[in-house]
Amino acid sequence: MMLCSRPCAALLLAAACLLMNAGFSRVHSSEIRLEDLSSVRETACEGSVATLECGHGQDIHVVSANYGRLDKSTCSDGKSDFSVRNTECSGPADLVATRCNGKTSCTIEASNSVFGDPCGGTYKYLEVSYICENHVIICENDLAQLQCDDPERINVLSANYGRHDSTTCSEGRPVSDLMRTDCSMDTDSTISADCSGAHTCYIVANNDWLGGDPCSDTFKYLEVTYACQHE
Repeated sequence: MMLCSRPCAALLLAAACLLMNAGFSRVHSSEIRLEDLSSVRETACEGSVATLECGHGQDIHVVSANYGRLDKSTCSDGKSDFSVRNTECSGPADLVATRCNGKTSCTIEASNSVFGDPCGGTYKYLEVSYICENHVIICENDLAQLQCDDPERINVLSANYGRHDSTTCSEGRPVSDLMRTDCSMDTDSTISADCSGAHTCYIVANNDWLGGDPCSDTFKYLEVTYACQHE
C-alpha cells in the first residue's frame, strides 16, 4: 500500500481515472460476507498447537472456529474407532477470535483446558478459518494505492470517512480541526465500486471523491479494510 500527498497527486489521480475506466469486475462490499471469502484453514489435533499467520502489515480476522469433531478422518491416525466415531461434536471456540483478531501471528493450544470438553471420550481437533486483512488510513486530501499481487484481487470489507479520535492524522493541525470525534460516513459501496475486483486501485480521501462531507468543521481521514482474494 502506498500513500502520497500533493507532490504526486496529479500523477496518482490520472492513474486512478485510468483504472476506473479499465472495465475490471466490481463487487459491492454489501454483497460480500466474510464466510464467502476464500480463507486460510488451520487444523490442530487435540494436544497440539494451532498457528495463525498473516503477512507483514496484515491482521488476522477469524471467520469461524470449532473445537470438537465433525468427521472421522481428521486427526484420526492411530486412534481407535470409538474415539473418532462421534462426528456431531461441536464446541464454539470464540476464544480464538478474542486472542488472535488484529494480530499478525497467533498460537493457541487445542485442548480441553483451553476450550472445555464438548464431548468426553472423543479425540478432538481445533479447526480455524481466517482471512488476512489490510488496514489503510488516508488523511483528508491525500491519495493512496491499494494493491494485491496477481492472481489475487482486492475485496473491500469496510470503509469509513470521518474522525473517531483526536490523534489520527493530527500532525500540524489546529486543535479545532480535531475536536469532533463522532464524525462518520459509511463509504463501503463507494470504495468497493472503484476497487473490489481490481489488482490495484487508487483512492482519494476527500469530500468530492467520496460523495459527501460528514463534518465540515473537522479534518477527516478515510479508513479502509480489505483482503486480497484469489479470483
